[in-house]
Amino acid sequence: MIPTQRRVLMVVHHNDTRCQKEALALIGEGYTIDLLTGAPCTYGDHFNMIITFHKWEHITTYVKQFAHLYDVIHTHCKPDHTGIHVLEALRGMAPRPALVHDPHDLDSIRCGSTPMTEQELILSADGLVLPSEAVREDVKDFFFRHPNSPAMPPAVVKPRKPSMTHF
Repeated sequence: MIPTQRRVLMVVHHNDTRCQKEALALIGEGYTIDLLTGAPCTYGDHFNMIITFHKWEHITTYVKQFAHLYDVIHTHCKPDHTGIHVLEALRGMAPRPALVHDPHDLDSIRCGSTPMTEQELILSADGLVLPSEAVREDVKDFFFRHPNSPAMPPAVVKPRKPSMTHF
C-alpha cells in the first residue's frame, strides 16, 4: 500500500473520463489527488481539492506556486496547452515533482502529423500513460528510435489499476 501522503496534481482542460478513471484508480491505491481544471467539475466529490483555471497562464502560476506540495503532476492532453503550461512552470525548478503525461489521442499517430507541443511533452515527461502496447511501440519508434534520442521514460499502458509507484 502506498503511503497516503503521496500527492498528485492532475491537470486537464475539460471534464475528462480518462482523467476521472485514472484518479479513482490512484485514490484506490492511497494517493491524494487534486484537480486543476479549466471546466466546472461535476464529478469531483472524490478529489481532495479542485482548482479551476480561467486562463492558460493560471496553470503556470498555480504550478509555480504550489508544485512543492506534489510528488507527481499528471497532465492530460486535449489540448496540449495544459501540459505545456505545466512544463513551462517546472523548467529550472529543483527539486520538482515528476511529470507524467497522458497524450490520449496521440495526434502524431491519429493525424499523421506531430504538433510541437505533443512532441515536447512526450520528450520531457518523466513517465507516460498510454492506451495500449501498440501505441507504446509507436511512441517508441516515432519519438525514441534515433541514436541521439533520449531514453524513453517509463510508460504505463492503461492497466485496470494504473500505478505510478515507479515514477
